[in-house]
Amino acid sequence: MGIRPGVGRQLRMIVAVAAVLVVSSVAGAAPATAQETEDLYRRLPLSGGDPFVHLTEGRGFFTTGMRASAANNALSLRDVGAILYLAERDSLRAGDALDALGLVPAGAGLRGEAEAGGGLRIGVPVGGRLTVGLAVGGRGYGSFRVDDDALALLRDGNGSRSEFGLGASRGGGLLTAEAGLHATLNVAGAPAVDDTEVVLGAGLRHVRPVLYGRFRSLLEDRSRIVVAPDSLRARVAVAADRTPSVGDRGTGILGDLMTRVEWPRSGIALEATVRNLGTIRLDDVVRRREDVDLSTTSVDSVMEVVESLSLAVTDTASRTLSPPALVGLTGSVWGGLPMQVDGRLLVPVGGDLGRSRPAGEVLTTWRLGPLPLRAGVRFGGPAGSGIGGRLGLGVETGSFFLRASAWSDGGLGGEARGLAATFDTGIWF
Repeated sequence: MGIRPGVGRQLRMIVAVAAVLVVSSVAGAAPATAQETEDLYRRLPLSGGDPFVHLTEGRGFFTTGMRASAANNALSLRDVGAILYLAERDSLRAGDALDALGLVPAGAGLRGEAEAGGGLRIGVPVGGRLTVGLAVGGRGYGSFRVDDDALALLRDGNGSRSEFGLGASRGGGLLTAEAGLHATLNVAGAPAVDDTEVVLGAGLRHVRPVLYGRFRSLLEDRSRIVVAPDSLRARVAVAADRTPSVGDRGTGILGDLMTRVEWPRSGIALEATVRNLGTIRLDDVVRRREDVDLSTTSVDSVMEVVESLSLAVTDTASRTLSPPALVGLTGSVWGGLPMQVDGRLLVPVGGDLGRSRPAGEVLTTWRLGPLPLRAGVRFGGPAGSGIGGRLGLGVETGSFFLRASAWSDGGLGGEARGLAATFDTGIWF
């Protein structure tokens, strides 16, 4: 997937012109007051993945950034460190792997998620109430789940039961490139009732899949593993889908919505967002399947079958993928406080890949002039139970900002079962 020479020259020209306009605007902009500067950053603390972050009423905004996260519900950083330590010294035994499986919460199965992305965004005010923005970037996300029924044989043994299955075990990942057009409209205009402002936002993202893969167990009546005192009988069916190589493999349109109500005089804001409304069509997906039917009294026979697994191609077809719709609920308070307090709940709804469990966060922002400090706690998400933490720092002025933050999920320090980091920078004009 390449860019034609003519298109490349046009893109370079557009970027150069935009850069000149932005720098000229910044150079000629009047300095903002401390209150005006603070108001610019009301929505920034919790803006990870926010498709409307570059849209600010009355000011143009150019920003770029990146973020990455990974978490699971069983192994902490200390556990992973111990496993890597043993593996480097060729001291990792089968018993150690079984001990690690004992850390998986009973009944929950083993889950994990990862996500990374970045891009460029620019927002421009059009008139007094409307702001329009463009964004381009890339994103990759994936997840896996090993069903508790599949783990039970290794973790619990066959002392209390003799029949097991793969359950709903599955995993997959998707890499995309995307471009979006979003807009926000202040429908209240000038402060009307109790200084109330109502902002509505909507936008569309054109998504192009670049690489895709998925593995799953097939839930069929005969997909079972039966363990007897002197024999093992297994009948299982698994399937895998993937695009054959990196490239342009389909298209999709995803929608985003936002409603924000703010009372500036009281220092309170409430916001609701919905992201990823729509589907993505994947072309040239190669579908494979393998059926295993084994009856043996020898462990060596089982290993031979596992090593010889080769999923046969069944067909090549298009497939429709639904990313999880993310419903976000946010509340912010800053009136009468020495800091701003933000709370957010992010709830995934449906979807084939990516986030699967609700996550929440409470974050405080302490402004020491242009140097904000942020600290908070996180809960839920793929890490499951446990409280994580978040720390961030940056520089925020009336014309420029730089921000970095990192957080843990499921615990603090070595007990964390997930890590994430973001970096963003931008200019106002």
